[in-house]
Amino acid sequence: MFLEYFYWHYVLAPHFLSQLFWNMEKAILQFFSVPLLLRTLFAHWHKDAVAYTGGSISAYAMAFAWNLISRGIGFFIRFLTLCLWLAAEVVFISMALSFLLGFVVLPLLILFMFVSGIALLFQ
Repeated sequence: MFLEYFYWHYVLAPHFLSQLFWNMEKAILQFFSVPLLLRTLFAHWHKDAVAYTGGSISAYAMAFAWNLISRGIGFFIRFLTLCLWLAAEVVFISMALSFLLGFVVLPLLILFMFVSGIALLFQ
């Protein structure tokens, strides 16, 4: 029974936790729609494009300017969302790794503290 605990704690549980963290990672990617944001980084904002109609150069310049503004707004919003995703990733990965490391090290730390407390008690 004692060996089964060590097998569970140091083999099965870390494997389960790593799968859990990987699924959460995929959920974060889906929540922020990262592939879509990267694919449409320079697209118009909400497909708000002005058609190039009219015969004058000023009409073409005005349409080009509005389309450029729409693409700029789209880029800015998507870039900020990607930055927010990156910040969430850094926080999530650091917390997941610290939790996994703490889960693996905590029984050894408790045992060490217990043994050192007994040793200090008898000194």
